Amino acid sequence: MKKWIALTCALVALPAAALAAGSNLPVEIQTAQGIKFYNGGAGLDERSKMPQIYPLKVVLVTAGGLYLNDAEIVISATGGKEIFRARADNGPWLVADVPPGSYSLKASLEGRTSASSVRVAAGKNAVVTLRWKASEVDMGL
Repeated sequence: MKKWIALTCALVALPAAALAAGSNLPVEIQTAQGIKFYNGGAGLDERSKMPQIYPLKVVLVTAGGLYLNDAEIVISATGGKEIFRARADNGPWLVADVPPGSYSLKASLEGRTSASSVRVAAGKNAVVTLRWKASEVDMGL
């Protein structure tokens, strides 16, 4: 019985370890200012294969819930020190490996800015949704 439990635990841990290494992600893990991140989610299929393996997820949408991309995202620590800057040009989700702490986020898209703040707790995931009015951005329609 103990062997069965150990084997079951090992089989469950293997996919998690592989995923943590990013091997199953449909997008490339990148680094900006020493922080690992990935960006994507352009389609439903890709989003379904993009679990949140890092503690902070930023989602870019219109107020009506339509996904956006190509925003420059800046994350600053308490006191205003910029710790991360990258362009979310592969889709509406950007997932970053920031350390626990409190942050302010700003994203610029077509000259318009959306901002928010977030606290990332140790061992927990946080999600920040940044919104723009549909009239503020080119929806490509």
